[in-house]
Amino acid sequence: MHAIVGAGTGLGIARGLISGNRVKVLASEGGHVEYSPKSKLEWELKIWLKDYLKVERISCERIISGTGLSRIAEWRLSKPDAQNHPLQEYLKKIKIFDNARKELPEKICKLSKEGDQTMIEVERIWLGAYASLLGDVALQELCFGGLWISGGTASKHFTNFKSDLFLKQFFDKGRLKDILKTIPMKVILDEEFGLFSAACRAKMLLKT
Repeated sequence: MHAIVGAGTGLGIARGLISGNRVKVLASEGGHVEYSPKSKLEWELKIWLKDYLKVERISCERIISGTGLSRIAEWRLSKPDAQNHPLQEYLKKIKIFDNARKELPEKICKLSKEGDQTMIEVERIWLGAYASLLGDVALQELCFGGLWISGGTASKHFTNFKSDLFLKQFFDKGRLKDILKTIPMKVILDEEFGLFSAACRAKMLLKT
């Protein structure tokens, strides 16, 4: 069994069986499972997001995606100690032109790399949630053939996927953590991977 998780505009999850030259893809809507906070801070984020979006439940996709990273930043910037943060002016622009939100994840990552403590906190919350979900998927699927991280955010956070924070959250599954150590995890850096794999699948179908 193989599994693939891709965070980008949304959050995609799929499973697959590979036998010889045959590939069986099992679709999933796993990105829409309930988001489960693991700390007081994450509970605060979830409550804020439910109110902000006017929804009754928060799925993992609301947090673990490029859009989710932006929402975490908006929540953090709503706090009194962040009122003078440089991104406040950009948030005003987003309220007028929603398309501007697409550029926010890149700005968050840039500021984080430059040492902005507020954006470092935002990125850490996002990364921890992503790692925890990946650990859950690995246990659910027992994907001993491999767990693949893909999506538009993969290349931007490649270094983070090797960080102590990420690995700690990934393996934080109690007595089952040793199982996770036997599951290989890879990162797909090619953002066009989805289109390429769809083309390969179409070619395979033509031969059957």
